[in-house]
Amino acid sequence: MGDVTRTRQGPGAVAYDDVNELIATATRLMQKDAAPDTLTPDDLRRIGEELDIPARYVDQALEALARRREEQAREAQARERLSRQRRARLKQGAWAGVALAGVLAVSGLVVRNGLTTTLAEVAQKRSQVRNVLERRETLHARLDQLTPGLNRDALVAPGCPPAHQPGAIFTLGQPRTACGGPSPAWRVLPTLGA
Repeated sequence: MGDVTRTRQGPGAVAYDDVNELIATATRLMQKDAAPDTLTPDDLRRIGEELDIPARYVDQALEALARRREEQAREAQARERLSRQRRARLKQGAWAGVALAGVLAVSGLVVRNGLTTTLAEVAQKRSQVRNVLERRETLHARLDQLTPGLNRDALVAPGCPPAHQPGAIFTLGQPRTACGGPSPAWRVLPTLGA
């Protein structure tokens, strides 16, 4: 039947079933509004008198509370300072890590370029050695085909003029040629008029 009375009521009318709930809510809101957020030291002394606590103990408790709050504030400041120092150290470490990575990357590129250059030089030297060995084999093959004599000896000693050069004079020579290799007993001298 309570439901029936609620539906028949006009706007602004309150049902009897809701009155208790509305009064309880209004009382809570009034108490919340009336209660101050903070108390003064005099309010605390009056409360202490009502509870038979002497004022000096209330004052000592207020001083202890003030000291505790100051200590907590100092601790919070110290924690914040340590946190800032840690963040600064982490930033410095990160920058140092980035710098170290950059230096390592540059040094790696330098080493790589140096190794590439050295590898190219080694390949060039191997090619030269290969060419010299091929030339030596070719020369030995040609030397085996020639008959012993001055022409053959001139071909064996590189840097010396060939024996068939026009106007050359053959003389008994030193045991070394101009190129420093083994020398035949004869060397070729150019003529004075040539």
